[in-house]
Amino acid sequence: MPQPSYPDYLNESAGPGWDATLVLASIIRDMPAPLSGPLTQVVDVVAEVIEAVKTMRDGRDGCLHLIVRVTKFLESLVGGLKGSNISDNTAVASSLFILRRNLTAIRADAERWSSLNLLSRYVQRDQIMTAISRHGENLTDCFHAFQIVTSITAAKPVDRVGTVASPAHQSQQGPY
Repeated sequence: MPQPSYPDYLNESAGPGWDATLVLASIIRDMPAPLSGPLTQVVDVVAEVIEAVKTMRDGRDGCLHLIVRVTKFLESLVGGLKGSNISDNTAVASSLFILRRNLTAIRADAERWSSLNLLSRYVQRDQIMTAISRHGENLTDCFHAFQIVTSITAAKPVDRVGTVASPAHQSQQGPY
């Protein structure tokens, strides 16, 4: 079964001049201070995945597609968080940890696949493609979790000081 051919995402996916490394640098530059630790860890793993994927022979296009999805997601997340009034970043940081764990699994697989000889790659080709597809599904689940977390976090009431009011604090003050 022929595999879909993706463009060279590391160099040109979202139009001429798109480069994953440049996008990662802009993500680091623009990341909000409260999330700089977790976001930096995720960006570091993305850079490691990029390096591992560069040495792959089979499944490279599918993995590059995953890298672009993550990079575009991070770019969107940082852009959205820059102007947000989300004061409790705990849930977002937790979701970033889960994303990092998924990216670490992609990196481990890419490194393992890169070390396979020609015969092993041929024999395991279907397994590699299935694993890449599973990684894509896991990333989609992470992205959906982020949507839920940020929606819930953004919907939490804010007290007069600008902090998220706890349920106990809300009941003492009343609805307004």
